Amino acid sequence: LCATCHVNAFEVTDPITGDFVFSATGHLFQPIPCLDSQGVPTTGDCTLTERTFASCTGAGCHADETTARTVFTVGTQRIANLVAQIDAQLAGVPSSEFDSSDGILTVAEGALFNQRLGEIESSAIHNPFLTEALILSSMTAVQDQYGVAPSITPDEIGARLDEIMRR
Repeated sequence: LCATCHVNAFEVTDPITGDFVFSATGHLFQPIPCLDSQGVPTTGDCTLTERTFASCTGAGCHADETTARTVFTVGTQRIANLVAQIDAQLAGVPSSEFDSSDGILTVAEGALFNQRLGEIESSAIHNPFLTEALILSSMTAVQDQYGVAPSITPDEIGARLDEIMRR
């Protein structure tokens, strides 16, 4: 399953002459690699518009690259917003609830784990619905356990969880 997206084959031809330029089987293991000016995958950083989302269409997940890029952008932003909200909420939890050496997993530590999961860039790709649901559920659990309210209402959390479950 990983190779479907992460080992995307590339055939690059010169758009003017039609001559062969480059061929690769995708061994960079990057599902949305940067492309140079000729369309050859490269390593390094680039903007989102300089990346190809061809593997997202080749795997059958999205109809076209524009849709895949939009879904990635929206999912990333939704999760980033939730990460910021749970981070602010966790700031109100007593520091004694965060002790990784005591052998006890507290609600706060579980919520922190889910918050950190949301910080991973690929969380918006691999399972954005699960990541959102985990963070939203953590917000409710932190409020129930410690009385630290999230910046969104329980009704908003419930509505968002319902939306996720319908997907």
